Amino acid sequence: MGSFLEDRFKKLEAPRPAIHRALVVGGDTELGGAVLRDLAARGVEARGLRKWSSAAFADPSGLVSWAVGDHRQRRELEAAVAGCDVMVWAAPISGGIAQVVGSVRGGLKVAAGAELSRFVFVSSLATVGESSSAGAGSRRERGRPLGEVDERWHLACGYAELEVLKAAGCGLPGLVVNPTWWMGAEGVAPDLEPWLRACVEGRVRAVSGGLVNVIDIKDAAAGVVLAALRGAEGARYTLGGHNLTLRELADRLSQLAARPGPSMSIPDAALLRSRGVMRRFSGVSGLSEGTLHQMCRKGDVCSERARQELGLIVRPLEETLRETVARLKTLS
Repeated sequence: MGSFLEDRFKKLEAPRPAIHRALVVGGDTELGGAVLRDLAARGVEARGLRKWSSAAFADPSGLVSWAVGDHRQRRELEAAVAGCDVMVWAAPISGGIAQVVGSVRGGLKVAAGAELSRFVFVSSLATVGESSSAGAGSRRERGRPLGEVDERWHLACGYAELEVLKAAGCGLPGLVVNPTWWMGAEGVAPDLEPWLRACVEGRVRAVSGGLVNVIDIKDAAAGVVLAALRGAEGARYTLGGHNLTLRELADRLSQLAARPGPSMSIPDAALLRSRGVMRRFSGVSGLSEGTLHQMCRKGDVCSERARQELGLIVRPLEETLRETVARLKTLS
């Protein structure tokens, strides 16, 4: 045991080798594409893994290439990662818990076999629990690994994270990043797009008093890349930007779009007290019950660790919201 720990400490203390080529699993998603562009902007040769049915975006720099295949198929993933130093797992988390965990476990095995210098798993804010050391109601990286989750999708995210953290404890240089509500000129989080579009079109009539955190998609992508470059093995980094209430977010989006904002507020206590009320409001708002439950917890998102250890810098909220409105208007 002593020899194992000594070897692990030596690896942790060794200087991190420079990254020359990185594979982004899920490079055909909006966040994955933003990560590819950020890597290319830093001079790193980036390779995206996409499905046969998805399209590749044009890259003027010539630093982004594509592999086509299914990340759940080990041979296809091994072929895609050949020659890479880093794997960023930004694939959409879908399916049952066993399916998601099995997929991530397969990716970790491929990363170990390829002797990569870093495996970065892109998860969700839903798994970030509260931490007593951060002050009352504050949510940060050192909180409970599974947080307070009550949906199968959130549980799948949490158990997938645990697989990465267990692998890190066994010697694989893996870590986890948890972006908050990302949006901006290059895309918006898929589960938020219906609600954001409703705000821009003036169709949101009622909101809860929940607290949310917004980060620009370009800043979230930069945080993922910085985690690959500087992050600590076995660590979790919350990639957050600006804390505000759901009502404030809806009002600001509506104002920027020159549309009427919500006229009613639903008390958080009513949502938490009645599952029926939560279900009906979820159907009206377009937000999942798990997301509403997370917002009602009133916990400020703390990203201090990402700022201190990774050097994460976020742009002004107004810029992100303005670009989000412009993008959604263009797509409508």
